[in-house]
Amino acid sequence: MNDNSNKFFDRFSSKSESVKSAFENFFADFSKLAGNFTAVAVESGKGMQQKAKDSLQHLLASMDFVTREEFDAVRKMAEKAREENDAIRKELEELKKR
Repeated sequence: MNDNSNKFFDRFSSKSESVKSAFENFFADFSKLAGNFTAVAVESGKGMQQKAKDSLQHLLASMDFVTREEFDAVRKMAEKAREENDAIRKELEELKKR
């Protein structure tokens, strides 16, 4: 403790040492409690984060999403079908002109 706090405690009579030690004990205990609370809060936060991640993964797994590879394969098929449709459309227009 600094000199100002010592002056404060010196104002007391013979009880000053016991009051001083009581304050020191109080602040030491409070410091330990705050440290423990911080550790519990951090661990609790990690647990909640993991629970949220697990819940989200479960939700996504239960939905019928396709993989990127499946999506790309179907996309290529659709592009090819569109090109074929365009070619057939042009061919049909040429046949109508005859």
